[in-house]
Amino acid sequence: MILVFDDVPEEGLLIDCRLDLSEVVTDERRRLLDGPARLVGRASHGFQGLELTVRLEATLRLECSRCLAPVARALDNDFFLVLVSEAVEFGVGEMRVVSKDAQLFYASQGRADLREIAIEQVHLSLPQKVVCREACAGLCPTCGANRNQIECPCRTDDVDPRFASLLALKKEMDG
Repeated sequence: MILVFDDVPEEGLLIDCRLDLSEVVTDERRRLLDGPARLVGRASHGFQGLELTVRLEATLRLECSRCLAPVARALDNDFFLVLVSEAVEFGVGEMRVVSKDAQLFYASQGRADLREIAIEQVHLSLPQKVVCREACAGLCPTCGANRNQIECPCRTDDVDPRFASLLALKKEMDG
């Protein structure tokens, strides 16, 4: 959906649309969203440009960082952006990004693609680390078995040779 600045009435415009973001993929080329996303909110004229106050709702398809199991997470993200035309000039002197500039979204020729905005917000909302559950045991580093499903026969008492001297020191200190 394309939002044209000049088409937004003075009283503002309500936004409620479903967006197909199936092209949003992870680094491994897996689809990141499960079904369409929904964008709900309002666009209104502000001092610097068109102010967009919306909520993005979607279901993320993620992978547990410990055991690689699929994880579905709801994305419910409220955000605020000021959409500005590229023709708008903001202080030519020192180029410095301040926190209020992070809310600026440059829209060429006074037209903003809501899909593009939603894709950016999906990427900004991704968690750094995802686990299927707090007690996830992960994969065995030796045989690769999922320790949530089976108890593998691999030994866990092997000491990394780099830490052997520290273990000897600990045993000596413990008496």
